[in-house]
Amino acid sequence: MKLTEARMLFNSLRSQGKISLSLHVQNDHKDRLFTNSEIIYLIQHTKGRLSDNNKFPSSVKGSFLYECKDELKRDVQAAIILKNDILVIHIFRRV
Repeated sequence: MKLTEARMLFNSLRSQGKISLSLHVQNDHKDRLFTNSEIIYLIQHTKGRLSDNNKFPSSVKGSFLYECKDELKRDVQAAIILKNDILVIHIFRRV
């Protein structure tokens, strides 16, 4: 999927609230202090930037990177996959 198409699909899915979280996001890295509801809020309601997620060799093929700021203005990066919903596969916050 090309980035232009991905941006349109991302905006459509998030306006419908079609967001799910991978088991990795829900169970691993609890030290990052995200709640499930905060992650959904960040994906659905913040103004951010969607780009191709091909910066690292470990990136999941076909995934995209959503960058935004949390309520305390800290940088947040979320790796997502777009299909029938927005699947958040990884999320990180710069502290």
